[in-house]
Amino acid sequence: GIRSGWMTVEDVIGQQQQLQQHGASRDAAAVIDGAGQHRSDGAAAAAEDDDGDVDMIGPPRPPAAADRFANGDDDMMGPSWPAADAGDGDDADMVGPPRPPADSNATDDSESDTDEDDEDDIAGAYDPYGLPIAHEVSLEGHARAVSCLDIEHTGNRLISGSFDYTLRIFDFNGMKADLKSFRELTPDDGHPVLSVSWSPTGDQFLCVTGSAQPRFYDRDGRLLGECVRGDMYIRDMKNTKGHITSCTGGCWHPTDKFTAVTCSEDGTVRVWDAHNIMQKTVVRPTTPTAARVAVTTCGYNSSGKLLAAGLMDGTIQVWGVGGKFGTSAAVGIVLPPSAQMVEKQGWSYVTRPNQLLRGAHQQQFEITSLAFSQDDRLLASRSMDGSLKLWDLRNVKKPLGVWDNL
Repeated sequence: GIRSGWMTVEDVIGQQQQLQQHGASRDAAAVIDGAGQHRSDGAAAAAEDDDGDVDMIGPPRPPAAADRFANGDDDMMGPSWPAADAGDGDDADMVGPPRPPADSNATDDSESDTDEDDEDDIAGAYDPYGLPIAHEVSLEGHARAVSCLDIEHTGNRLISGSFDYTLRIFDFNGMKADLKSFRELTPDDGHPVLSVSWSPTGDQFLCVTGSAQPRFYDRDGRLLGECVRGDMYIRDMKNTKGHITSCTGGCWHPTDKFTAVTCSEDGTVRVWDAHNIMQKTVVRPTTPTAARVAVTTCGYNSSGKLLAAGLMDGTIQVWGVGGKFGTSAAVGIVLPPSAQMVEKQGWSYVTRPNQLLRGAHQQQFEITSLAFSQDDRLLASRSMDGSLKLWDLRNVKKPLGVWDNL
């Protein structure tokens, strides 16, 4: 303490130190009070700024994350925040495309197997006989319906005829990407092409049109010759050199490259020598009356020993043409005087069939096709009456099978 009356030097120094310590404690309390007041004022200013009462100086503070999501990210710059997947807790924060399922390969394999099974089912539904139709092309060129076609025995060339009066030859070995024919012919303008047939050697083909004169061509489409037209004023067909009315069909002999056969509305089937382009045999089917009955189709069997023809009266007639066939057409004819220089009839004549199928199809309906089996025991016939019938040539009283409404 301070002594009464006198103060020593030590007392003065101690008193000054006490005064300095007391002043420092008061300054520290004042600083703390000022800082607290400053914080209170800042909070009040922030509250007033949120309410719009006080204008804040400087750029605005960035909103909190909760405020950004609440405001719909309207003011957010940059890509949007990825949405969390509530269903996958493990992949909620994953960035990038979703992870493929674990059994994706198995699913793909099962789908491919299913597609193959469906294709097999579709192919089986449309192809019950297992024909090789997996690959196909479309050969275009004719302007109207295709009426006939035939493929060469080697499979190199195809000929097609149409109701547009044209004939086209396709060469598969030399065919370009456009799949067009290399030769187009018009055998007889104004007459549709009704039948075409390759020779067994493939060096010639027969073309039958709606005219009375069939034509022979080589494999490149060059005309070799046409058959002679018969005299329409001769009533007995065995005495004519060729057909006198429109032809209806024809085909080549399966083994003889110099023999072909044609049929016509004049009621005859004629066998031709393809080398000399002349008639060899006249076949006149048996009919109930003397009236002419049109022959609509004809054809050989696989060996060429049987010849069949279908008539408009619904009958089918079969002749055996093996060996000596027919008699001379000149037998029983009174020859004219030699001064008239009439050519002798060098062809044969046949009328009686070996087998006759009466009522095979309905009358006045065209029989469009006849086909023999490879063993020559069965014969299939197709008619415009909407039926297909299968016949056993050993017993032709009734068909083995009938398919109607075709």
